[in-house]
Amino acid sequence: MKIGFVYDAVFPETIGGVEKRIFEIGIRLVRKGHEVHLFGMKYWDGPDTIQRNGLVIHGVMPSYPLYTNGRRKILPAIWYALRLFFPLLQNRVDILECQNFPYFSCFSAAFISRIRRIPLVVVWHEFWGDYWYDYIGRAGVMGKLIERLCLSLSPSLLVDATTVRDAMPQTGLSVSPVLIPCGTDRSSIAEIPASPVQSHVIFVGRFIPEKHPEILVSAISRLKGKIPDLYAVFIGDGPMMKEVKSQVMNLGLLSHVLMPGFVADHAEVISYMKSSRVCVLPSEREGFGIVGIEAILCNLFFVTSNHPRNAAQDLVRPWNGVVCDISPESVADAISTCLQRYGTSQEYADERRDFCYRHEWDTIAEQVEEYYTTVLSLH
Repeated sequence: MKIGFVYDAVFPETIGGVEKRIFEIGIRLVRKGHEVHLFGMKYWDGPDTIQRNGLVIHGVMPSYPLYTNGRRKILPAIWYALRLFFPLLQNRVDILECQNFPYFSCFSAAFISRIRRIPLVVVWHEFWGDYWYDYIGRAGVMGKLIERLCLSLSPSLLVDATTVRDAMPQTGLSVSPVLIPCGTDRSSIAEIPASPVQSHVIFVGRFIPEKHPEILVSAISRLKGKIPDLYAVFIGDGPMMKEVKSQVMNLGLLSHVLMPGFVADHAEVISYMKSSRVCVLPSEREGFGIVGIEAILCNLFFVTSNHPRNAAQDLVRPWNGVVCDISPESVADAISTCLQRYGTSQEYADERRDFCYRHEWDTIAEQVEEYYTTVLSLH
């Protein structure tokens, strides 16, 4: 197969979960003998088209910052969608996969799929619905409309979490979305040594309101009375960084919290995880949550929220973590529960082995390949 992935961000220049998924699946499809193209923004110097790890990567336009104040910019997304047409026409593929976000590119991919008569797969990492009004106010009516229109662009729909599938409206869909989760590379994680920085709690993510790092800081403050040597590591950066640093200082937590900022080396992030006990992601809006998978594979307990737009809660089982409300009290109680259970993970070796297999990139790439083959056979 000749496969085309459509997404503006490119790994490793940007390290979000979506671009990581495309990269990991893409390189494995190449190993299986397929030709894989990625049509994204150009983050590199030199020719517009390069090869990396066997992937053919097309820079359809110069790269631009994707976020402002923690929110996706609209104009770069529109410009990217417009610039997609010629590269997609020039480089014919057998099947296109487009990520649902940031939406406009879905319409470009759908147009090309129709005139080229090739199937289009749309992968849904989130479905917002009425959340659009919370995100951009009254203008959310347009976001909600565009999102619903995207549902009609292709009968081939993938989701990476049951929470996302359950949030999608069932009326009007000609087929049920197929669930294929995201994953990680267990063998590479196993080779990374633990950091000398020992911690009880770790947070990995952007410092934005939706991820609520401030809630975790408040939870740490509540716990330090019970656990005098409590230590937490916050990895990441973002518009809330200054606010969270001030909160740490005002609550007298400077000796309890390490904030190294954005850590570009993924191996270093994993090493911090391996030296911790509980990974906490008190997010109200999350895609699949690759951080949670990595934490579980590092034998950490995983604490996340029960918010309906948090797909990361799909990862939690009775043996590997706790789902809780988004409040300092609930998060503190969940952390305390997990710390008391720490060291019991070996009791669930079979469950962990099954979880690891289902969330291995090799397993997921095979599922994606089988799905593409089915879609092509029905087209």
